[in-house]
Amino acid sequence: MKTLLLATNNPAKAEELKFGLQNLIKNGLKVISLKDLKIENEVEETGKTFEENAFIKAKYYGDLTHLSTIGDDGGLTIPFLNNEPGVRSRRWLGYDASDEELTNHTLTNLRGSQSTDRMAYLWVCLCFYNPISKKTG
Repeated sequence: MKTLLLATNNPAKAEELKFGLQNLIKNGLKVISLKDLKIENEVEETGKTFEENAFIKAKYYGDLTHLSTIGDDGGLTIPFLNNEPGVRSRRWLGYDASDEELTNHTLTNLRGSQSTDRMAYLWVCLCFYNPISKKTG
């Protein structure tokens, strides 16, 4: 049986990803998360794009576990706010902010904008990484 690692400790995110993989799961794919492996350490997301951060997570945990891995990253972009918060969506305020704090900060920054300026886009990027076994000798 093939195993796929979801590079997340977030149970809700793991369930969302499993939902998207349900056809593969029905056909024998075993899908596990970092929580299942008791991996609590987090990789630093140093990418400048959602794609880079998804790759960083997938590669880090794939190399760590030697399992095929899906990493993800995503967030909100608001054109009126110069596409912020972007890759810093959760840490836009300089720390891991709550949903309420982020909402209040966003609304404060949107004061004076027209209703047509209040568009936002949710980006989600998935990266599949398959570590290659290194042969020695």
